[in-house]
Amino acid sequence: MVLDRKTLRAIRLSLSKSIAFNIKSQETAADLMKALSNLYEQPSIARKVHLIKKLMNLKMSENQSFKEYLNVFNEVTDGLNSVSIVFDEEVLAGIILGQMPESWSTTCQSIANSFGKEKLAFQ
Repeated sequence: MVLDRKTLRAIRLSLSKSIAFNIKSQETAADLMKALSNLYEQPSIARKVHLIKKLMNLKMSENQSFKEYLNVFNEVTDGLNSVSIVFDEEVLAGIILGQMPESWSTTCQSIANSFGKEKLAFQ
């Protein structure tokens, strides 16, 4: 109980006054997080459009590691999943291959060709 109150206090202190006003009645950290989620993670059309646009504009740069790119890609697709937009695994694999820099073109072509007529998928 003490830890929950400390957590609740720490979260409240990190919020602006206008946001804190909207969640002042929450008595536990879990309730507070749920209230914040309800306020800011609603699957509005604007959020959906923003996330889709972010995914479509994503491109791995030449000086970026694949791990860094994949972290951003997963963050965006997780956001899309949270607003009930779920892409087929083959579509996601195709998007990733299409977002690789020019220096990866041979690798991407080899991956695509290795599947032949089979469904492209993560393995």
